[in-house]
Amino acid sequence: MFSCARRFTLTLIAALALTFASSPVEAGRTGGPTTFPATVQVNSSTYFDIPFEIGPATVIITGNGSGMLDLLVYDADGHITIGTGDRDRKAVTLDVYRAGTFRAEIRNVGPAASVFILTTN
Repeated sequence: MFSCARRFTLTLIAALALTFASSPVEAGRTGGPTTFPATVQVNSSTYFDIPFEIGPATVIITGNGSGMLDLLVYDADGHITIGTGDRDRKAVTLDVYRAGTFRAEIRNVGPAASVFILTTN
């Protein structure tokens, strides 16, 4: 049987796959979707610069349950979009009006280092 966190991750990935498979607009990360693991230490931040094309873009973080993570995404003009979700699972959806590099900042405000997976469309 899958753990609650594992079921959440699988459900989220399936929902994203259905959303983007049925979307006629090709957008998202330049070079295509990506998923990779990372770690952020206690009271620290880590940054990822992600190039996006014009259109809908999504950044999702899924933690391992050991931390309290915040997700902030900055565009080239300095606008900030704050991730919504629970504890260490956050998502940001953007309507990219000008292609460019966006910075995803993941902050760990919890009591322990946290391993997470960052996913983009």
